[in-house]
Amino acid sequence: MLIYKYQFFGSTIRRRMERSEGGNMEDRKKLREKISDYHHFSFVLTALSAFLYIGIFIDQYQYEGRRVLFLATGMILLLLFAFFFRFLSGRYERALAEMDEE
Repeated sequence: MLIYKYQFFGSTIRRRMERSEGGNMEDRKKLREKISDYHHFSFVLTALSAFLYIGIFIDQYQYEGRRVLFLATGMILLLLFAFFFRFLSGRYERALAEMDEE
């Protein structure tokens, strides 16, 4: 049995595997699905931040300082979440590689 628990802001993933099994196929399938989902999340968030980035420069003369700051903050937050999901997918890929080695 494979158990994953993610602690937010601790950036650690605890996993416990029974050494005799090395993880079953269901656990590996769930792990691959999580990796795929996190890749898709990061791609969508990056696309949204690019959309906001373009929006800042197209209409920068129409918006006041607060609106531009709001758009820039949203863009930065979306990029941070995209990097966070990319980081998680890398963690899960390493865990999957460790499962395949055993």
